[in-house]
Amino acid sequence: MTHRLYGWYLGLLDPIVEAIENLIIPSDRAHRVLLGIRKGTLEQVPKRIGAGSMVGSAKLIGCTVVSAIENPITPSDLAHPVGLGTRIRVLEHLPRRSGLGFTNARPADVSLSPIYALLVIDVQNCFISGTLALSNSPARQNGAEVVPIINHLLETIVFDYIVYSYDWHPVNHISFVDNLRNRTRYIKGGYNASIQVYDTVTYTGPKYETEQVLWPAHCIQNTDDAKLHLDLIVNTDKNNIIHIRKGTDPDIDSYSAFADNIKVQKTVLDTELKKRNVTHVIVAGLALDFCVGATALDAMDLNYKTFVVEDASRVTIF
Repeated sequence: MTHRLYGWYLGLLDPIVEAIENLIIPSDRAHRVLLGIRKGTLEQVPKRIGAGSMVGSAKLIGCTVVSAIENPITPSDLAHPVGLGTRIRVLEHLPRRSGLGFTNARPADVSLSPIYALLVIDVQNCFISGTLALSNSPARQNGAEVVPIINHLLETIVFDYIVYSYDWHPVNHISFVDNLRNRTRYIKGGYNASIQVYDTVTYTGPKYETEQVLWPAHCIQNTDDAKLHLDLIVNTDKNNIIHIRKGTDPDIDSYSAFADNIKVQKTVLDTELKKRNVTHVIVAGLALDFCVGATALDAMDLNYKTFVVEDASRVTIF
């Protein structure tokens, strides 16, 4: 089985090849990454969740992809960790384009007892049955499939904090293809009638120069399309729940739950997690090749130990 991960600013990553131990696939073009593939068992299990220190060397930095279905994490596993196994895919040495990284990022204090946050990214009606349903995207995946998996994680694992993020756009948002004609003077190279949905344009203003994928109108604020899916478990304990709304500025898109696409404006997520001494984040939701992936990459930039639950995510393209 071969998997591909498409990053919204990394471009196409090299295939992750299963069942090849300790293989490093060289990077051979700009914005590609080195992918380390390792198999084995967990060397140690954190006190609450089965994702912690992975087999291999101290060089295992970056985003670790774990599976919730093939190797389910259960309370009995945590009580008896011997023999608990997982397939591990590690994305190492992730490159950063100039200007996209965070400056003066305060590291999570890993000297403290590990504090875990589950980041549930954009499990909204829009991406399941609405205007941007994944089933209508090139990969033809079913976004609803993540709901029972995320619910299982929420029901069986005691996370210290749970974050729910929302795409939350005004009607005049820059990402909507229907708003293209209202922004023609800012299109680099000029307006072209052949530009259509899912194309990428470069806007030179009104506030920033930014590359923008053109989407159908989606996740408009205060609509049913923008609500979390009805079947998703939403914890109501205000002491350990954080709600993050992103993409609220009409002039810049925001895939990541931490910041907009050019890192001009941050959400409150990093501040809230650091305030709670969170050290590890586990990311799941929709979609892996855009908002989930962008959130995970930003979490790494912000010095959290970062994990993506692969089978609690779905993709739009690959």
